Amino acid sequence: MSSRYLLISLILIILLVGCDSLVQPTVTLIPTRAISAPTLEVSPTVRVQTSEELFGDTTIGQNDLTAASLPNEGNLPPILSGTQQANGVQVVQMVMEDGAILFGDVFVIPDRGRVPGVLLLAADRSSWANFPDQLMGAGFSVLVMESRNPPQSADLDIMLTSFSEQGAVDPARIAVIGGGSHADVALIGCSVNPLCDAVVLLSPLSRDTLLNVITQFNPRPMMIVTNRMDANSYPTSLALLQAATGSAEFVETDGGQGTGMLQFQSDLGFTIINWLREQV
Repeated sequence: MSSRYLLISLILIILLVGCDSLVQPTVTLIPTRAISAPTLEVSPTVRVQTSEELFGDTTIGQNDLTAASLPNEGNLPPILSGTQQANGVQVVQMVMEDGAILFGDVFVIPDRGRVPGVLLLAADRSSWANFPDQLMGAGFSVLVMESRNPPQSADLDIMLTSFSEQGAVDPARIAVIGGGSHADVALIGCSVNPLCDAVVLLSPLSRDTLLNVITQFNPRPMMIVTNRMDANSYPTSLALLQAATGSAEFVETDGGQGTGMLQFQSDLGFTIINWLREQV
């Protein structure tokens, strides 16, 4: 019994000694990585540029004060392009209803205020020779427009409305002068546009068409100029003269057709100007 006890005690002593001799593990602490907020670069300065700085032209569009003041579907005044010449002439352009751009020349005396306006229609702007200058010298603001081939009466509505918005034109006193087929367009367009106060027809041609529309133009004043030897225009002019219910002036020439009569008969331009002074 005692030997067994001794054996057990000896085993316990050996175990205790062995535990003390075990190497204790060393724990190494790894420092936590410091995380700092990233440094953001300063945002670049944003420069806001106007459309004028970007494109150099802000005269077209709804940012234009004149355009913004117009009623819905209103027309802009003639867009000036180029520098006004010393004699008061400047090239203009107009945008038609279908987007087509037509060019013309405006004759005005600067700083004169609103005066009666005259719109000239012909196949060739240069065919009027010095007549626009004579009109301007007589106190009128003048717009000489090119037209399409064939001329379109719908374009006249745009031209009249735009011309009336020009600062040198009195919208209550506007006359239209047309030559040849453009005389027909002048009467057709004026018949449905109240901005047209008087019309001058140089060699009107389409008798039946013009007789159908003159009732809408009446009783506004009309001047008809024709070559007595013109087999087409002369009878048309006589028929219009008889159908007119307002003031109607009839002038015969001995030669020329349309705007060509102005060069053929030197005093014709002054005859037209004197008539216009009485009417508008």
